This record gives sequence, structure tokens and C-alpha cells, in this order.
Amino acid sequence: MDKKVGKLSQTNTDLKNENFDFTIYDVAKQKTYRWSRGKISQMYTASTVKVPILIGLLHQDAKLTASDKKLVELAD
Repeated sequence: MDKKVGKLSQTNTDLKNENFDFTIYDVAKQKTYRWSRGKISQMYTASTVKVPILIGLLHQDAKLTASDKKLVELAD
């Protein structure tokens, strides 16, 4: 079940072929995980991030929709 969060770049064209930097907040554990720019191989597992919510693409300070949040959940 473990998937790379970087898989988002394949389904979200705004992220494709970019070094991106965003933050994931785990509601269940009340912890924040940072996906650092250029670290494409870093992984977050379903067991680590039980309720992942993409807070923002920090390099463009994007406001994300419910469908964007769903996209992150599907990446688990």
C-alpha cells in the first residue's frame, strides 16, 4: 500500500516535472510532515500519514480544493 507522494506529479499537471515543496498535516497524530523541494524519493506511508491533507504548495502558496485533498488521500 505504500506509495510515493511524488506520484501526485503524474496526476496533477501543476506538479509535473517540477521540484515542489509542500506540507502534509496528519490530523490523527497532529503532526506536520514536510515534503522538501527536490527530494522526490522521500516516501510517506499510509501508516505514517493516516489522514493526509495537502496544506499548500509552498513555492506558489496555492489554495487547494477538496478534490486536491482527495488526490493526496488516494496516493496513500
